[in-house]
Amino acid sequence: MEKAFADKMILRYKEKLFGFALAKTNSTEEAEELASRIVLEVYASLLCAREVDNWNAYIYRIAHNVYVRYVNECIRHRHVSMDGMILASEEDFTRELMQSETIQLVKREIAYLGKIHRQIVVKHYYERKSVKQIAKELHLPEGTVKWYLYDARKTIGKGMKKMREKGNLGLNPIQLVGLGHDGTPGTKGATEAYLNSTIRQNIVYAAYYEDKTLSELAEELGISPVFLEDEVAELADNGFLARRPGGKYSSNVVISDIYDNEVEKRVRDYKEELIRSICKEYLPEVKKQVENYDRDKIYVPQADSNFLLWSVLMCVAHARTHIADSEAEGYEAVWNRHCIKPLDGGNYVAIATVYREQKPSAEEELYWNGYMTRNTPGGEPLCGLQVSSSFDTREKGWEDNEESDYADFYWYLTGRLPKEEALAERYKRLYDRGFLWNEKGQDEINMVLLQTENRVGPGHFWQGEIVSILSGLMPELPGELKDKIQDTVEKIFECYKPFFPKRFHDYVKIARCGDVVGVAELLKCALEEGILQPLSERQKKGVMTMIAVEKSVVDSHLQ
Repeated sequence: MEKAFADKMILRYKEKLFGFALAKTNSTEEAEELASRIVLEVYASLLCAREVDNWNAYIYRIAHNVYVRYVNECIRHRHVSMDGMILASEEDFTRELMQSETIQLVKREIAYLGKIHRQIVVKHYYERKSVKQIAKELHLPEGTVKWYLYDARKTIGKGMKKMREKGNLGLNPIQLVGLGHDGTPGTKGATEAYLNSTIRQNIVYAAYYEDKTLSELAEELGISPVFLEDEVAELADNGFLARRPGGKYSSNVVISDIYDNEVEKRVRDYKEELIRSICKEYLPEVKKQVENYDRDKIYVPQADSNFLLWSVLMCVAHARTHIADSEAEGYEAVWNRHCIKPLDGGNYVAIATVYREQKPSAEEELYWNGYMTRNTPGGEPLCGLQVSSSFDTREKGWEDNEESDYADFYWYLTGRLPKEEALAERYKRLYDRGFLWNEKGQDEINMVLLQTENRVGPGHFWQGEIVSILSGLMPELPGELKDKIQDTVEKIFECYKPFFPKRFHDYVKIARCGDVVGVAELLKCALEEGILQPLSERQKKGVMTMIAVEKSVVDSHLQ
């Protein structure tokens, strides 16, 4: 790292490192000695560090290691005679031990105080400053400072009487995988950008089933609150933690923590039974409709109705089989209640799964991305939808599904993307993402185009004429099949309900259980039943990509 960065980090952590040293030593003098050693070690490490994900945890580890060496050094040089034998008597040792334990308890409890409480206690008792001086330095009324001192003494006294043990997460931390989002990410990304360390993942998990204060979180994670404050504050400021009365926090991340293999097997059986029914009772009719698709409204490469059917079945899974509880609020209302709004402009429900060592389900093996709707950064009249799975050969998922690709495709359609060397990289992107296919030096469209009569403006894909075009290819579900879907949703919800906090039950039912038919599972079944035919290598690049654009633009391009 550069020296300027190391200097900046030392200034940022200087007070915290002294607070850490003060909590570990017997006096201000010892704290200053220990803190100077820590600062020197941290500074040297910062100059050599590369690509650290979590500076808080990195610096804490250095501080802890320096403290351990400091303690070992003190032990080696303390109470030792010329022949190396301990001189202290048993009585002296007992008295010293009792005093030491009491001091350590006090320092431990000071570390567990809130930031203002801790600042005032240190200034008053360690720096020997008066109430008046402290009030002036912290811009607080003297009466407020006195109250903080009184409250701190009371809190420390209570804490000293209890046994503080490292919580379960301190001994056996969890790991979150499947960090996803339901909505629109911000400039930094989404859930994966904020829960990018073990500490942060365990913070949101610790406050998932039960609200916790900063001290309770620290105790659960086995980390000093001094090093946890900034992490908790950032997660709360960005909506991943909710601030509750009494200084408590609760997690706003919908975490799937299903550790019962029997439950998962029962859910898979319910889904498989339903999907088999849909394949036999509904998809043959969909296939007939698709074979007779309206070529004035839908453009399909090579006029291959099987290629179109892959995309339509993707929509069947989402638009025809997603059944919300008719007696409850709709999906949008539930989503709005649980979405978070990070400071980078995101607007989404944060989702994660606790890692368990077990075989993934068919859905997890095949279907690794959600529905990815895209407009264009320049407001071009076009919007698109893409789903990625192991059926396609696009190397990356939603993170590589750039809005700029859709703008380039629109410029290609309108003849504003000339084939020249300066634009070679942009063409390569369109080939890699499956928008275009180059056949013998000739570029061809490689996706389904839904041609609208009106100009397509910014907005969600499932709106207006686009829905009506697709609906013509998806007949209404038979009544008995609708009932079966609803019944399956209820069964799955009863299986999952015990594993989620009550506050998330509405979202779990509508989003996780309501979206009962997975795209990949449905496609897999349709392939096995012969309703779908395998894809060619060309089609694997563009499969399950649809773009809505004005019919006049498509007609002009194809002429």
